[in-house]
Amino acid sequence: FGQVIPMIWTCLLFGCFAANFSVFPTTISMFFGEKNVGINVGLIFSSQIFSAFLSMYALDALRTSLRWEYMCFVVASIQLLGALVSFSVNSDVR
Repeated sequence: FGQVIPMIWTCLLFGCFAANFSVFPTTISMFFGEKNVGINVGLIFSSQIFSAFLSMYALDALRTSLRWEYMCFVVASIQLLGALVSFSVNSDVR
């Protein structure tokens, strides 16, 4: 049981990450139009490189001051904030 839950959690995380590849292009074309959708999608996906390095250094700084349980709470809070912001956006953009 101790190895099953982390495996399920990992599969769910990668499933959410893979869903971004189908959700982002559609959302970007809805918000910014279809004229430069390729460039906009490329910029959004390229920004993940910089955010990965930024979060790596931020979590390393938090690791020295917080226990891992609190780090998980901080990351989950940021994810919840992102979900709330995405649900508050008006879906009738066009």
